[in-house]
Amino acid sequence: MPEGDTLEKIARYLRARLIGKTIVTGRMRPDSGQLLAGERINAVQAHGKHLFIRFRSGWGVRTHLGMTGSWHRYSRSEKWQRPVTQASLILQFTDAIYVCFNAKEVQALTDGGIHERSLLRRLGPDLSEENCDLSTIVSRVRHQDGASPVIDILLDQSVAAGIGNVYKSEVLFIERLAPLTPLQTIDDPKLFELYACASALIRGNLDGGPRVTRKRGGARGNLWVYGRAGRACFHCSETIVRAPLGKFLRSTYWCPNCQRPGDNDGDVQASGCADNVDEGSS
Repeated sequence: MPEGDTLEKIARYLRARLIGKTIVTGRMRPDSGQLLAGERINAVQAHGKHLFIRFRSGWGVRTHLGMTGSWHRYSRSEKWQRPVTQASLILQFTDAIYVCFNAKEVQALTDGGIHERSLLRRLGPDLSEENCDLSTIVSRVRHQDGASPVIDILLDQSVAAGIGNVYKSEVLFIERLAPLTPLQTIDDPKLFELYACASALIRGNLDGGPRVTRKRGGARGNLWVYGRAGRACFHCSETIVRAPLGKFLRSTYWCPNCQRPGDNDGDVQASGCADNVDEGSS
């Protein structure tokens, strides 16, 4: 599932291979009316779930993968794994073809133009950045409806950019918060710890490989609760549950024992995050 770490890894991959190269032919859907052929790649950057490919001529393309989008690289003669009808963006170079399939959004943007500035103003700080401004994030949280459940706030990209369903569930388990905990019952220090944990997890998954939030996982699993409905909690052996929760009924996993409603004083391990969560005797 594409979240902040996924996009940063894609940006790093593309950056190493495309900077300075010129597009031979290209196509984007919907058609912006601007020609991609002849454009030279000047930069590739990620911010939260958004990827920006910038051209030397002063404009570029923004993609948002949504729930099902993905990037593929093919040789010029290689058969594609998906039909061309699912291609949202095609960038063909002399040595390879890069295709973004099933993107939620594809948009042509002028560098520093009004549309890009408006988008970046709406997005919160990027949690994948080493010096992410957590104080600003807490301030943005306090402008939200205090009755909203914490799961909705974590997914709000205008508060902090990069958290999706996986990190939402994992962070709430690590910080011992019930998914529907009202925002107004969480104090500022706890909010700071919540986003510090999210940032640490995202940044800890930027080097490749499967996503890991449970460092001692191995064969038993790399994640604490996500995707583990019906299985025993690693901490207390209670059964993990799953339900569509929140304003948009997004898939959420949690332990009903470790994350009891109203209990905001559990074992918080903000500095070490997942490394320091006791697995109990299970």
